Parts: sequence; structure tokens; C-alpha cells
Amino acid sequence: MKKTLQILLDSGGVGWILEVLANKCYTELKKDTRFDVSLKVGLGDPGKDVYIHFIYLSAQVIPGAINIVYVTHVDRWHKAFRLVRLAKSKAHFVTMSTATKELVNRYIGTANIVTQIPESLHFKYSSAHNNKITFGIFSNIYPDGRKNDKIIMDFLSIVSDYSDNVHVIIMGTGYQDILKTNIQISYEYLDSEFNLQVYKHNLDRCDYILYFGKDEGAISILDATTLNKPIIAINQGYHGDIPLSIYSKLCQSPKEMLSVIRNVCISATKHYDYIDWGQLVDRSLSAKPIPKPSFLRFFAIPFVKNEFSIEGSVNMRKLTKFLRKIQELNK
Repeated sequence: MKKTLQILLDSGGVGWILEVLANKCYTELKKDTRFDVSLKVGLGDPGKDVYIHFIYLSAQVIPGAINIVYVTHVDRWHKAFRLVRLAKSKAHFVTMSTATKELVNRYIGTANIVTQIPESLHFKYSSAHNNKITFGIFSNIYPDGRKNDKIIMDFLSIVSDYSDNVHVIIMGTGYQDILKTNIQISYEYLDSEFNLQVYKHNLDRCDYILYFGKDEGAISILDATTLNKPIIAINQGYHGDIPLSIYSKLCQSPKEMLSVIRNVCISATKHYDYIDWGQLVDRSLSAKPIPKPSFLRFFAIPFVKNEFSIEGSVNMRKLTKFLRKIQELNK
């Protein structure tokens, strides 16, 4: 027998992104022959097995049914209070990000929460961006260490953690000893006599051009920006004087540069499988009951760390406005 589902959208969400998301939810579930699905603006019709509420602030839990509440950002205390009330009504939650899931957990404790990282609403997801990122280093290194040999070794150590997704092209002399200690990375090393065509060819293959040296600047960085190639380099010499291509980053220190590179590597390895609404409903139907959160959760709300909170800035604006009124009255 088919399960009856109703998707509920508050009138405040009509014409907004939540209406698009609610319609996407409806389209997905409509294709699932196990469900009889309807979409409604306003309060839910009685007698359904499952209700999916968009805009959690106005969600009205229907007793005797599974209630799934879609949670967007929680940036104010009154929104957190609403989440606790919903949890006490045994609602299930769907968040758009793992960060919001962790935040909801901090507010309400253990609960039935699933993260549905959204798909593009307009374009089909492609895994093509998960191909290898190629970093290029085009410079010699010298015994005096002015090219930051130690930082290059640290860079190669970072890359070795992402060897399935990162490739390195090195063109220049003096890298033999460094590469002996990092043979697990995917790399090409060209230490033959400089050839302009080979140089151009390999420069063009790179996604980012790197330079770790401590001097007036690198010709490879100048060439890269001329060819509109992204660079990651130390902010020194003429690096700060030339126009950089989009996605370039000038760093204030080698440590910052390594941090930027690591973040790029992490992004290259990210991959996710979209959890469709049929799967989400299945999880809610099969989920074990979870005890209601304690009433003390309400009192803890102001003390919960919330990276999305605007409460402090809102209160500061109110205080500033109040002080201005006092100042005007005293004139």
C-alpha cells in the first residue's frame, strides 16, 4: 500500500528559493511509485503518513505522523527555540550542510538529523572537477636556500597526502635530493637544458603555478599571469605590482601559502552522493524513536557556539540606535 506524503510550504516561502526546493522535493517523490504525494501552501491536510515541512519556523507538527522539517541557517536565538520545540514534538530534521547539522545537534542534543547536500537546481552535477589538479614549479634552486627549499619539501609532503588527485610538474635544476624523499607523489621532473617550447607546453598543463622563493619575483609568475594562469606565491617583489589572473592568491608567508595549497588539495578530493527525497523518507520511516530533549535545552541556547549567529551584531545595532536617541535628546 502506498504511503501518503504531503509537502508543506508556508506562504512566506512562495516566490523564494524554498519554493524551488519544495517543488524539487515534489518532483523527486512524484516519480517514486511507493508514494502518493501532494504539495500544499499552508497547513497540512489530516490523515497523511508523512509531512515534509519547508520553512521550519512555521512548521506545525501533525500528531500521529512522521514530520520531516527542512532546516536552513539558524542565525537567531528564537530560531533555536523553535528547533527545540520541534524536537520535543519528535520531528525529524533535514539540513543543507554538515555545519548546520552539527549546530542543530548542539541546540537539541541527539535527534534524527540527516544532511542533504543540495544539487544544483539548474545544471546536472558532473564529477569532472574531481580530476587531478596539476601544480607547476618553474625555477632552479640553489645551495644558499633562497628559493625556500624547506617549504618546497613541506609542499611535496602535503601533496603526498593527496597523490590520487594531485600532480606536480617541476622544471629546473637542483631538485634531485628533495624528490628522493617524496617519491610517493605523482610528479614529472624536467631538469634538462631550458627549452622554450617545452616550458610553454608544461606551463599550459598546470592549474596553478607556484613560487616559494625570497627575491624580487619569478619569471614563471610573470609568464603565468600573462597567460592568465592562476598563481599561488609569496607577496614579494613585482608579484604585488602585476595584474593577477582570477583564482590567484598572493600570501604573506610560506605558512599561509602551504595552507592555501592544502585547501586546494582538499577541494580536489571532495565528492558527495546526493541523497534524494525517497531515501530521506525511507530513513525517517525506519528511524528508531529518540527521547525528547530536556526542557533545560531552552536555557542553554544563549551559550551554544553558533558560527551563523547574527544576534550579537543585531543587539549592537539596537544599542547604538538607543544611544543615538539618548544623544539627540540631550542636545
